Amino acid sequence: MSTDSLDTRDEIYVGGVWTRGGGALIESVNPATSEVFATLHGATTTDVDAAVAAGLKAVEESGWAKMLPHERAAVLHRISSAIEINADRIAELQTLDTGKTLVETKALAMSAAATFRFTAAALETMENALTSPRGNYLSMSTYEPIGVVGAITPWNSPIASDAQKVAPALAAGNAVVVKPPVWAPWVSLLLARICEEGRPPGRSALCPSRPRPRRGRRDRATP
Repeated sequence: MSTDSLDTRDEIYVGGVWTRGGGALIESVNPATSEVFATLHGATTTDVDAAVAAGLKAVEESGWAKMLPHERAAVLHRISSAIEINADRIAELQTLDTGKTLVETKALAMSAAATFRFTAAALETMENALTSPRGNYLSMSTYEPIGVVGAITPWNSPIASDAQKVAPALAAGNAVVVKPPVWAPWVSLLLARICEEGRPPGRSALCPSRPRPRRGRRDRATP
């Protein structure tokens, strides 16, 4: 399987900008041949901090968090359609990266598209709720974005797992920083390029990196 038609540029995605990561070199191996088919410089803690800062700025200044639910749903529908259009390309890249069969990786791509579409439909019907009062007052439940969501995804089904975390976070008006698996980062990066077609930049970041000691402290310390 050739990589000539696939996008394996040495770039990570931070705050709507594609840039070379400042971290260690990641070698991606084709499980069928045991050969390295692409290399990628991973993210550093500085890259992650920049991604979080860009995400917070996007939430506060872009208007994404304040968009009406049905307006955000329209963006998720566009992303879903873009995934379906690129399903064969996604499947080929995921097969190269994980060793799964093309039949399975095509199904995972379509599953990701369905997740974005389902989340969009749920968003379009989301309502605030009045709860039964226990006194002389009115009680109402409303939904607000929390800011930047961190998402760590596994290697075995990256496109489907990405969608299950990214779609709900975006639907709620948040920005997302994704830490894709070091063993299979390419489909997650491709999803970011596809998502660019459906929404303004700055809502998400893709930061692959080699595991580091005490990485969890960075996770907990990040807003």
